[in-house]
Amino acid sequence: MSFAKSPIRTVLLPILLVLLFAPAALVADEPTPSNPKVIAANFYADWCVSCKKLTPVFEALTQKYANQPVLFVQFDQTDGTTRAQAADLASTLGVSDAYTAYRGAGFVLLLDGESHQEIGKFTVFQDINAMDAALRKLLESR
Repeated sequence: MSFAKSPIRTVLLPILLVLLFAPAALVADEPTPSNPKVIAANFYADWCVSCKKLTPVFEALTQKYANQPVLFVQFDQTDGTTRAQAADLASTLGVSDAYTAYRGAGFVLLLDGESHQEIGKFTVFQDINAMDAALRKLLESR
């Protein structure tokens, strides 16, 4: 039996990838929502200038909404290896369609926690107050 078709690859590997490569929000001591109303997916890359500007804002929102039904994840687009890991994470979370629809880095995609459809997008052109207000409004409407 080849590794590509083995039960280890198809069942355990995605779980291990989430545990090993998930952002701090997924493996932190703080509880993560089991049924998030909103998924905030940061499309990040080490070489991306916009990403470097968004990172402190994304981290601040992650802390602020730690006890809210928001799941913060990061899809690293730095290179082929991290893109493959991000694709596996997206698959595990059930958001592969949204992940594959967007290429690149430098934005935060907001997805409905149930339908996994896009409900918003943050870029460097918005400040933290605008992002915070938009996220609060999305949570109130769900």
